[in-house]
Amino acid sequence: MTLDRPGGTLLLALAALATAGCFGAEDPFPTLQRDLTFEHDGQERSYHFYQAEQPGPRPLVVLLHGGYATIDAFIGESSGGAAPLAGVFLELAQGQGFHVLIPQGLQKHWNDCRTDCEGCGQDDDAGFLLALIDQISTEVQVDGDHVHMAGESNGGLMTQRMAVEHGDRFGGLGVIIAAEPANNECASRSASTSLAFVVGTEDFAIPYEGGVGSEGTGAMLSADQTIINWVEHMGCESEPSDEDLPDLDRWDRTTVKKQHWACPDGHDLLRYRVDGGGHVTPSIEQHVSLAWELLVGEQNHDMETVHELWAFFEDHPRAATGR
Repeated sequence: MTLDRPGGTLLLALAALATAGCFGAEDPFPTLQRDLTFEHDGQERSYHFYQAEQPGPRPLVVLLHGGYATIDAFIGESSGGAAPLAGVFLELAQGQGFHVLIPQGLQKHWNDCRTDCEGCGQDDDAGFLLALIDQISTEVQVDGDHVHMAGESNGGLMTQRMAVEHGDRFGGLGVIIAAEPANNECASRSASTSLAFVVGTEDFAIPYEGGVGSEGTGAMLSADQTIINWVEHMGCESEPSDEDLPDLDRWDRTTVKKQHWACPDGHDLLRYRVDGGGHVTPSIEQHVSLAWELLVGEQNHDMETVHELWAFFEDHPRAATGR
């Protein structure tokens, strides 16, 4: 994939549909509360919410869609491909017993700190997300030490913004197919937290080596510089431990290296580097179509991103002081 790929903005809009699926007539999430509304900053916002059936305070996972996407597509309720992040998280939540909050970005985008993103807008998305989490916590029992967030692409950048500006509100967070903006209007990092990154080395939209991926999306720091910035802020070990994940699918032309940086106060920094991977969330269960892979690049099938993130979240509560 080249950095000056023609029609990049259109391709990103199409790529957003790569995480849309068609589960058929039977509703796979019959207890999911859909199209709930919440007013923030004079605007009505919408969201889906899954409430855990298990009693007592339960973890809450907030999932953020990518740019140009809707929350219906994000959970796999329109045609196109698969739902490797939100769909798998909702399936896992039913067995593991945690709440799932899936908010909709205004104009299908999040204001994620990029000053040169044409579609991201200037809405108070950070304030909206915090206020919505607070509201949900008054309606259901939430384990305040286990409020987590994960997002892909624009949603990954927004998750990183929440880590930068409001890291003390969350346990572990997942930043998927995203990096740090080169032209960044975020405030300075406020607190240490635990982060897990998933990045592809052949991602045309968020280039692994940094730079501008698609017209209108703005410039990015490299995946390596993004990690260096977090390592320096959090005081982590400078060199990671590396683990090559088993190559379960030899046909997907990708492999995964898991890298771990140990940090003070029980925090950790992880990166899953998908060698050969494109702008798509890895999944064993949910495969995007070959047609979509022509748009977004190769999808890795050696790791279930959601299961990796959930294990990371369980192990990293808010303000962790030890393991």
